[in-house]
Amino acid sequence: MPDANPAGCRAERKYHTAKSNGFIYPWRGEWYGVYAPAKTPIGVVAQLNQAVVEAVRSTEFGRRLSAFGVQATGTSADGFAKIEKFDSELRGAVVKASRLKPE
Repeated sequence: MPDANPAGCRAERKYHTAKSNGFIYPWRGEWYGVYAPAKTPIGVVAQLNQAVVEAVRSTEFGRRLSAFGVQATGTSADGFAKIEKFDSELRGAVVKASRLKPE
C-alpha cells in the first residue's frame, strides 16, 4: 500500500508512495470521535456533543493531550460527519488503487 509520506519510512522506500501514484493528501492525521446508536434522539446527541466539545476544548485536556503531540479541536456532529466522509473517500481511493484483497 502506498505511504502518504513522500519520503516513506526507511523500510518502505522500495515501495511507491501515495504521491508517486497520483494521490495528494491535503490532510494527514488521526481523529477520534464519540458515537451514539443510530436512533439516539437528536436532543441527546446535541447534549452529548456539547459536553464532549466543552471537555475537549478545556485548557487541562488540551495540555494533557499536547504532551502526546495531539491537538484537540472538538466539532459538531455534522462537522465530524464531514471529516469522516472526506477521510473515507480520500483513503478509500488509495485502498482501491492498491488492489488489496481481504483474506
